[in-house]
Amino acid sequence: MKTRLTILFLIALAATSCEFDEVAIPDGEPLVVVYSVVRPDRDRQWVLVEQTLTGSTAQEDTASSVIPGDEPPVPITGATVTITNLTLTTDPCGQTSFTETPADPGLARSLGLYWGPANCPTMRGGDTLLLRVETADGLIVTGRTEVVDANNMFLRANGTSVDVPGPSLLMNRDLDTLEAEVDAQFGRSVHVEIARPDSLNVLDPHFFMFLDTTAITVPGNLVNFFDEFFDDDDDSTSNDSPESIFEAGRYHTVTVALVDDHFFDYMRTGNTPLSGRGFVNHIEGGMGIFGCLTAAANEVKVVGDLDDDREGVYQLIGTVNGVAVDIELELYVANAGLDTTRIGAFVEGDWVFGALETSAGGIFEGGDMALTIYQVDPANPDSVAAILIGGSPGTGGSFSLSAYDRQLNQVGTLTATRN
Repeated sequence: MKTRLTILFLIALAATSCEFDEVAIPDGEPLVVVYSVVRPDRDRQWVLVEQTLTGSTAQEDTASSVIPGDEPPVPITGATVTITNLTLTTDPCGQTSFTETPADPGLARSLGLYWGPANCPTMRGGDTLLLRVETADGLIVTGRTEVVDANNMFLRANGTSVDVPGPSLLMNRDLDTLEAEVDAQFGRSVHVEIARPDSLNVLDPHFFMFLDTTAITVPGNLVNFFDEFFDDDDDSTSNDSPESIFEAGRYHTVTVALVDDHFFDYMRTGNTPLSGRGFVNHIEGGMGIFGCLTAAANEVKVVGDLDDDREGVYQLIGTVNGVAVDIELELYVANAGLDTTRIGAFVEGDWVFGALETSAGGIFEGGDMALTIYQVDPANPDSVAAILIGGSPGTGGSFSLSAYDRQLNQVGTLTATRN
């Protein structure tokens, strides 16, 4: 038996060493791909129409990015694109035509990107919408979706519940759990995105989760297990702690979304590299997605336990860019127990270009700290002030901070005193 197995193994090994002739695989047949997620919470809807790559080198050279962050195939131009509300066909917006050349100059323009008119099509919860795309060469692609609708969206923390959108919600990342829930009238599941805006109100999305349910619970001390570690190099002295989702001393923007079956299937499935199977496709005559989503966002103010000597409230008084400033910092170690070098602070008071109420991020390095406070001059959008460097929080008494502009030119000094 052992001899027979050895012979079979040698035969298999010899077979794998054979050389095969090159075989030219013909170009594939193009397939129409549509992407449209209608949103009743938005006043403009759009449809992206493109086709799959066929393997043609020339075609690959002309492929361009239509959606930021995505690499679509070849856009399809000159198509006839309509969305019809099958539940309300007699409405003035019951059937809506989409165009690649919208009249509104503020809308993004790109080949294969079709826009509908403002506030069309009409969408009520439970309505059935039909998407129809007919290409210039006669290919027809259709898809259907049901308009989602929520009676209410909630965020809860520390026994407090707010409707979304609503007032800011206070959360202690060391003690509390954030709960997001949707009272859905029509819809499949809830999606949640958590982002930290900087002082220029630019969002930094850093956590996204969706479940086959209408409620999600996120512990305040949860780390982002989808993210890479902070330090990607192989420095043995680096801090390889994963990033916390919630950072104390920072305002967070939490977006809650209710989606339909088609969007849920689109998010949870995908083509496997070898077989091309696995993607749940609800489009007829092509592939892609025609789904529905409604979303709302709310501010969450994240604080933490004061368990570090450097944490606390500081009054900063001085001069920046020749302007007298007086602000209060509510300072926290951003990631307790994981990374005590990152800091966050709520900032409120009189700053260079007027009153300021925001949150800022920074680091402790040695005995000093660096904190970036952004504020833009309304008369000069390119001006930002300023970066604070220096000081020794936690040593007691007062300490000095130097203020720098974005080019690291010193523009002022301040004295910080713990309140």
